[in-house]
Amino acid sequence: MKAIIYLLGTAIVLAGVLYGASVMGVPQVWLVVTGLIIGGLGIMGAARSVSNTTTATETTTGGGAPPKTKESTVSSDAS
Repeated sequence: MKAIIYLLGTAIVLAGVLYGASVMGVPQVWLVVTGLIIGGLGIMGAARSVSNTTTATETTTGGGAPPKTKESTVSSDAS
């Protein structure tokens, strides 16, 4: 779900940037290049957000180190 929202936001930004650039008279070749770059960044960001949530879930449910326990200190007399 997080990836879908991320991609939707990227699509809105992409549409706004491309519309603004076309109104300014930017050649179509550069509109395509810009669209591919922004789209690629959006896909990479969505994949990263999904990857981070999967990794975090696996590490919290996995074994890992045992919980810390309070150890009693034993004093020794070295006399």
